[in-house]
Amino acid sequence: MKLLKNGLYLLGICLLSIATSCENDDDISEVIGGLDFVIATLNAEGNEVGVVASTVPGDNRIVYTVDFGDANGEPNEVVRQTSGPMVRYMYPEETATYTITVTASLPGRDDVSITKDHTVIFAVEPPPGGGDPLVGTWRLAPEAGAFGVGPALNDVSWFSNSSDDVTTRDCLFDDEYVFNEDGTFQNVLGSETWLEPWQGAAAEECGAPIFPHDGSASATYTYNPAGNVTINGTGAFLGLAKVYNLGELTSPGEAPASITYIAELSADGNTLDLDIEVAGGGFWSFKLVKDTPLSFSS
Repeated sequence: MKLLKNGLYLLGICLLSIATSCENDDDISEVIGGLDFVIATLNAEGNEVGVVASTVPGDNRIVYTVDFGDANGEPNEVVRQTSGPMVRYMYPEETATYTITVTASLPGRDDVSITKDHTVIFAVEPPPGGGDPLVGTWRLAPEAGAFGVGPALNDVSWFSNSSDDVTTRDCLFDDEYVFNEDGTFQNVLGSETWLEPWQGAAAEECGAPIFPHDGSASATYTYNPAGNVTINGTGAFLGLAKVYNLGELTSPGEAPASITYIAELSADGNTLDLDIEVAGGGFWSFKLVKDTPLSFSS
């Protein structure tokens, strides 16, 4: 009998130990870990977006609530729930930035949320038969103020090129930006272009183009007459190689896969004014002019 009592006592201790261990395991996993999500653009116009959420490790009991951040949308459309599959949303037909929030919920756990900003670049096809007005070869305008930087759009009060720079930086002003009818884009730089120390040059000077900003990129473009042009292809650019959305490169290896410029085309289609916001709230501005075929009279 004494042995039986001792055995039951030891069994009770073991069961208590196991229960305590389970409670501790629950305590350890009270927080949902590794919440993340990816954003996919689902249509050519750029305004249909999909979100896929995940955690590490995954748990198919988790419910993800996705808020697409469109303040003017229908609430039951803007906020969607999923247990894992992609959820989609159609944004307005305009270029704008939205904050997408994903919240992970699991019974007995604290909710976890993360946010990401997503910029919709709305692009429309040119009217049938109307042609693409960008098709052709463009260069920096050979004049003072063709490129510069300042605190606001079209404001180059911080820095701009002088008229003398058209000559001293001729290797920059003869660079060609070529928009092709099939939607491809080329930087045609010749044997020399303008280099800066972030590319490894000893000083700001003319020199052989440096990869990936050497015209070798396999690039495409999308033009939206409502106000922007996007260059797709690592190393492809307009104006200056170092400038990208919300920043300036510090090494060639940082080149982004895509750059979007605010674009305004003149009424005659021969001048393209570009602006791009950089860190600190400033804007770089570039004025491009289109090469026009020479005409001869007899």
